[in-house]
Amino acid sequence: MDVEPPKNAISAEAMQDALNRMLTIIVNIAGDMPQRLFIHFEEKEPIKDFKPVYDMMAEAYLSLKSFSLLMFNRCFTQASAILRTAMEQTSAAIVLLGDDEKRRRFIAMRNEHAYYLGLSEDNKKVFRKEHTKNNNINEYFDYGWFDSKNYGRDQIMDAAHMEEFKQDIKENLNGFSHGSISSFQLSGEKGDWSLLRKHGRRISMACCKLFDLLVCATANFIGDEWFTWPIAECFPKFEGIYLSVFRCWVEP
Repeated sequence: MDVEPPKNAISAEAMQDALNRMLTIIVNIAGDMPQRLFIHFEEKEPIKDFKPVYDMMAEAYLSLKSFSLLMFNRCFTQASAILRTAMEQTSAAIVLLGDDEKRRRFIAMRNEHAYYLGLSEDNKKVFRKEHTKNNNINEYFDYGWFDSKNYGRDQIMDAAHMEEFKQDIKENLNGFSHGSISSFQLSGEKGDWSLLRKHGRRISMACCKLFDLLVCATANFIGDEWFTWPIAECFPKFEGIYLSVFRCWVEP
């Protein structure tokens, strides 16, 4: 029995056009955001301890710009890896913006990481034994600032209220990052790109959701001054397209 699409559903072609327009806006906005953020940081002396948060937000914007450019060049595997990075950067930035204690631990952890890199190999072994779970030093420095015992990417994303993005990572992004799925594998035989295009639409929509979340977090943090930035004029165009397709897109 055929299932009737929702009455307000749009075609895959219309959805792809909308995604392309949103990704173009992301490229234009995200490329300008690091400079805007760092100018704002330099002008705000009382918030110097927020420097790591500015760094993280700037990196997230650049990751989303890179993702968009890679998608235009059909580099799906590389785009998937960068989008996963952007999700982690955004979740960390959101948590750090709202938690003074975690922000202090994050700064201390960055300094501790630099200290660790300067140790001898024997002293590094001692450090790992004393500080890490299962001798996993990378996980400790990546996520240990969040909680001394219960830490990881999922815990940080939950704290940032980004639970929905965990599914994108596990179902659509990890495979490409780990090499268990290839864009050439999905391209099919005889030039059949339908499956790869379907994956491309899914991760592009995830990128747009993430960009919307990051911009809103940035605006909340910057305050009224945000409305004087050029992005305040450009973002409503993105938001209009985003809202027009978000509720009516059903992937066939």
